[in-house]
Amino acid sequence: MAGSTARGERNKIIIVIALSVLFIVVGYFRFFHGRVGSTKVSAPDTASPLTISIPFPDTKNVLTAPQPAGQLPEPPRARLRNLFAPPRGPASVNGPRLPTALEPPKPLPSLKLTGTILAGRGSIAIINGRFLKIGDRIEGFKIVSISRSQVSLADEERSILLDVRENVGKGDQGGFKN
Repeated sequence: MAGSTARGERNKIIIVIALSVLFIVVGYFRFFHGRVGSTKVSAPDTASPLTISIPFPDTKNVLTAPQPAGQLPEPPRARLRNLFAPPRGPASVNGPRLPTALEPPKPLPSLKLTGTILAGRGSIAIINGRFLKIGDRIEGFKIVSISRSQVSLADEERSILLDVRENVGKGDQGGFKN
């Protein structure tokens, strides 16, 4: 009985080795030479040209104008464009349109941020000597946000960010208005 188990183990090992070799051979031919049983031969150093076939649309069910006898309507032609070629034609056709007459931008008002007082929604900015809250307007600009050292203002077209540090060391001590 001991001899039969040794022979069975040996047979199992032989079968495992044979299957491993078979899988290696099949995998080699499948991944490095295409599909198993394929008769396709390709040279690795040559490149084959790319051929694109574009089927014409079905024109049998399309209503067309009557044609003289003996003439068939010409099928539509596919037009391919090189994606990497620069666009042709005038720049105004392909590019963004620029306005013909540019209006000069409105000059920014002289706004000077002297300081801020933070108190949640009740924060206050001191601009040109005036104490202003979020939502107040000065020189046409609405105060949008107030932070420790900056105030953001906006109108319909522009936004401004005032910084307290821009006014440090300019010799002006605030100039508060009463």
